[in-house]
Amino acid sequence: MKKLVLALFCIALIVACKQEEAIKEVTKAQEVVKAPSKLVITIDSKTDTKDNLQCVFSKIELKNNNQKGAYVITEAFSPNEQYSSSTFEMFGDYVTGNVQLRLGSKPKKITVNKMLFKYEDKEIIVNGNDVKRYFAANKFVKIDANSNIIETVSIGGKSQPTLTLRQGFINRLFSLK
Repeated sequence: MKKLVLALFCIALIVACKQEEAIKEVTKAQEVVKAPSKLVITIDSKTDTKDNLQCVFSKIELKNNNQKGAYVITEAFSPNEQYSSSTFEMFGDYVTGNVQLRLGSKPKKITVNKMLFKYEDKEIIVNGNDVKRYFAANKFVKIDANSNIIETVSIGGKSQPTLTLRQGFINRLFSLK
């Protein structure tokens, strides 16, 4: 009789351990892994000239506190009466110290509806009339805040229009300083 009770106790113990392992496996499968945060910039605009739009991420801080060169994304855009979206996504969960929009090589007029900046849980919308507030423009760019138009010009046969995101905005976006 003692042997029978001992055998039943051992079987019950083994079955209980296997059920506990199965419960642990189920809870492991239900763990949620948070996707890495990426800087995403979406620009709603229209233009009167076919050209390329580049977004340049530079001064990228890697996890070991080193800095990497530039990461450039190029997108072609065509003349259009309707607003279209261009989306630029930074690779990985890194902080970039400089963001530039290079507006092609041909003189043109670009009407900006809005720009959306997303990083982690932050989402900042820049309306077309606020572009001058958030971006510094070089000598090849004229910004009319009243009409939301960015005009690129050629000077001496050269045209390298660039908008650079202001450092204060980058700090706010990445919660720096």
